[in-house]
Amino acid sequence: RAVVRAKRAKASQSQPKVEPKPAAAPKAAVPKVEPAKLSIRTVPQSAILVDGTSVGFGVLRAHTLAAGAHTVEFRTKDGRSHSRRVELKPGQRINLCWDFDREGGAGDCKR
Repeated sequence: RAVVRAKRAKASQSQPKVEPKPAAAPKAAVPKVEPAKLSIRTVPQSAILVDGTSVGFGVLRAHTLAAGAHTVEFRTKDGRSHSRRVELKPGQRINLCWDFDREGGAGDCKR
């Protein structure tokens, strides 16, 4: 019995003590930001790009975008183009219309 006790004592001395890990600090809650929605119609129908990425042709309905500044560009098949900067707020819905055949471009696009 003495030999068994000595072996157990020696084994417990050679094993490193395991310290419990400290509890992780709670993560700060990240506020959820509601995206904005952008709808566009162009006359004549044209390619629609947002921040340089093609997102539609002629009509774009409720395209989801992060709040913030974005560049919107319209390009017709005959080579005309127009771009503008839009500032979107969280949850905002914006409707844009661009009529290349109308002086100033902006219009109701109901043709």
